[in-house]
Amino acid sequence: MCVRKDNLKSVDYKKSYDLNIQPLERLIIVNNSLAIKETVCCHTMIKKVVIGGSQSNSFDDKNILIFGMENSNKSMFINQIFYFLYQWINKDVRNFFIDKIYGVNKCKEICIYEFNNTNLPYKITLIDCPEYKINHDSSLQFTSKKLYKDFLRKYVTSKGYFVLSSVVIAVENEDDLVNDKFQRQIKKLTYLFGKPNNYYIFEECLNGKLKWYEEGNNFDVSNNISEYFKKLESNYKVLLRLP
Repeated sequence: MCVRKDNLKSVDYKKSYDLNIQPLERLIIVNNSLAIKETVCCHTMIKKVVIGGSQSNSFDDKNILIFGMENSNKSMFINQIFYFLYQWINKDVRNFFIDKIYGVNKCKEICIYEFNNTNLPYKITLIDCPEYKINHDSSLQFTSKKLYKDFLRKYVTSKGYFVLSSVVIAVENEDDLVNDKFQRQIKKLTYLFGKPNNYYIFEECLNGKLKWYEEGNNFDVSNNISEYFKKLESNYKVLLRLP
């Protein structure tokens, strides 16, 4: 079910609350057609952006983790997801999300994007990680270890489990996938999520486009987001138990 513009109140800003009482929230209505609320995740206190109003949780909800390298152009992939989920939204609103919402948060800290009332009958949540920078000191940048400490461990400790539908590894080109430093980060992720048993949840994204394997181990790249979500429909979810 989609939320149409005639179902939304024409307001621009929701007052801030005392952080000691409840998290800071800001509600934006873009062109009277889409609600975007900035808040925090109750399990991790990480920034969370809720798009499309409220929607009840369901067993079919999908959580997608995006872990990428610098210059991976993952914003193209995220923009395609947004376009697919809200096809009825006009171009100005789509640009507002990428330029004013995603553009402000990327590369700085983990940010959670929850997409509600889309063309799909369930929630889609993206956990977007800051880009990994090959030439930076690992102690000064975002790593899989920091993902574990700042998000996964806190989430599982609070809720008791974490259900994951897809892990998207975003890079600029094929060579980045075999970079030694980045490979070490990916190996840590595969250890956490059990890649040998759940290989199908891992996706590779080259310069903003998904990598699709074909017969003979050949591959192609495209932004066929519709096929990606069809694949998620048949994926078994992973119940994360921290090692």
